[in-house]
Amino acid sequence: MANASERQAELAKTQTRAADAAMSSARAGSPAVAMGTLMTEVMGHGGLYTLLDKERTGKRIEAMAMAHMGHGGGMHGPHGAHAMMQHAAAMADMVPTFFFYFLVNKPYNLRSELISFLSYPNRHMLSPIVPDPGMVESGPATPADGAPSAKPYGSVGRTYSQFNDPSPTIPAAMTFLGQFIDHDLTLNAVNLFDDQTNLVPNDASPLIDLDNVYGPRVDDENPGKPREIPMKDGYFCFRRVENSDGERIGFDVCRRDGESDGRKVKVALIGDKRNDENQIVLQVHILAMRLHNAFRSLGFDYCEARRQTILTWQAMILDEYLPLIAQPEIIADVRAKILTGDRDGLGNKPGKTVCGGDVLGMPHEFAIGFRFGHAQIRSEYSLRAPSEKDDLKYVFRLFDSLSDGSTDLQGGKCLNASRIIDWTYFLNDPDERLDSNIIDTKLNEVTFDLPQSAIPDDLKLVGNLAFRNLVRSDSIGVCSGEDLVDFYNRILDRTNQIVRLTPRQVENNEGDPDDPDKFHPLFKQSSCDCPPFRTPLWYYLLREAEVERAADPNAIQGRLGSLGSRLVAEVLLWGIDYGEHSVFRAVREQTPWQPDVYRGGLVPSQGEVEYPDEPKRKKVTLLDIVKFVEWAEKQPDFIVHDCCDPDQAPPPYCPPTPGGDTSACKSTGDDPKSAAQSAG
Repeated sequence: MANASERQAELAKTQTRAADAAMSSARAGSPAVAMGTLMTEVMGHGGLYTLLDKERTGKRIEAMAMAHMGHGGGMHGPHGAHAMMQHAAAMADMVPTFFFYFLVNKPYNLRSELISFLSYPNRHMLSPIVPDPGMVESGPATPADGAPSAKPYGSVGRTYSQFNDPSPTIPAAMTFLGQFIDHDLTLNAVNLFDDQTNLVPNDASPLIDLDNVYGPRVDDENPGKPREIPMKDGYFCFRRVENSDGERIGFDVCRRDGESDGRKVKVALIGDKRNDENQIVLQVHILAMRLHNAFRSLGFDYCEARRQTILTWQAMILDEYLPLIAQPEIIADVRAKILTGDRDGLGNKPGKTVCGGDVLGMPHEFAIGFRFGHAQIRSEYSLRAPSEKDDLKYVFRLFDSLSDGSTDLQGGKCLNASRIIDWTYFLNDPDERLDSNIIDTKLNEVTFDLPQSAIPDDLKLVGNLAFRNLVRSDSIGVCSGEDLVDFYNRILDRTNQIVRLTPRQVENNEGDPDDPDKFHPLFKQSSCDCPPFRTPLWYYLLREAEVERAADPNAIQGRLGSLGSRLVAEVLLWGIDYGEHSVFRAVREQTPWQPDVYRGGLVPSQGEVEYPDEPKRKKVTLLDIVKFVEWAEKQPDFIVHDCCDPDQAPPPYCPPTPGGDTSACKSTGDDPKSAAQSAG
């Protein structure tokens, strides 16, 4: 440990605390529970994908166990450490029960040259192996003896851009709503040794169920315990944010003092710490909390307010977010298959548990593909209308890695009045609002130098987001874009076949000018004469969106292509359908649900929505939610509970909805209530 880097030492220290908690459980006679606690902690630090490599997992657990015994612990001595390593191997075997592959044993093996070609944030020094039409003939001046030879410069990495290229149809808020949805679906802290009745209870799930807001999620600083979420009388607690005149203009979450990567921070007491990576996704999270409080203020008890919040959030994703980023005909096809039980034409669908029940998993391909949202990120954001009184423009750079956080929108600090989003301004007026960048192969330069506060996993010093996406894709072994197209075309009928991009289309028509069908050798999978041309899945989905948009002048500017639309639609629609609370269940049971956010004269901003074989209902948008919340907060009897006096007890237990358990794998011990309590 003496020679380890500062980052490795901090990681070892954190994970040794996890080993302490795990081994304490083992002393009580349950090594499986101990290992589950330990692995939950490891995964909470971004280590999930390490579990896919059994050798690395074993070495990691062994090192943690030895470090623990060096501190006077022991899990019954060396035999206990050996037992932990055995459970680590078992854990690696069980990872696919939650995360799975559409295509097994079809990894796209990335080469470092291709990663550089796609993600290098500067101009390459050209080599004769990869000719580039963007070559500049006049290179640097001839160097002195002993200096490197001069070479002409080529183009920057294919995904790098210094500019914003906004979509005319997608508000900037949708970028961060997508990030919030991802955090609802894919937290990696899943204890797979627990019974998975009704999917992954009391922790992360592949569902649109707002468990990143309501919890429980594991606290990485207190292994085995849920994250603290201050509440009182069934309301979320807030810190009021006031302007210079003393008027309340917004809310911040409750916080405590802490330290991260050697700097002092204000730790957000929320269900998922990733939702404080930047101050825009944080305010999406706060909006969901405010929506709950608004329902609670109408007289609903905690459980009904929670149910209404989840259903309203699902309706907004269904009515607004998904149609903005995916093709409507593909959404309709996937929706119809799910509601009619026709699973044959779906790539993502429930699998079987070890005890025979259905369980919904999370495809690795989605975990990589949903990162298309990184292309939507702008360099800076205008949060409110300019103030003539204070001469403020409220425009902030998203991240400035050289800043202490005072000049940008980094998380880990208190919201002040200048950072509070005026949601009506941020969402409503197409002439004034900022739109998200278009979905294409270009990422704004701000994503190539992330600050450590924006990185949730162990690799804090790797701030190039394109590079991180490609390396993560390689490390977990997902397939290429072309292979995923072939997978879907084998299960789709003729009318829904996906057209696979040609090498020339992927190359952006920048192949050899004398041979336009020739492509860079970087995309090949081997050195033989005719290897298949293959593209990393993440990059393929971005390029597909560009190609299909260029081919259809009437296409919505900013949507995903055919493959991306189907992959995202399947995961999001199953995430809505499969939960305990689901707007789809009302369709099946013919008990129509109407959103309850139109009070006090409020009307839907986009009217009604009608889906095939379903009754009409009022459409829900993010702006409708904002208007309802702001209306409720202006009522004279609205209650705001401050952070200083939260309840000490956890929120009330909400009994499962009848018919909400979709699994045949029943628990033989505690009910969900006692399981949640034991997790605390």
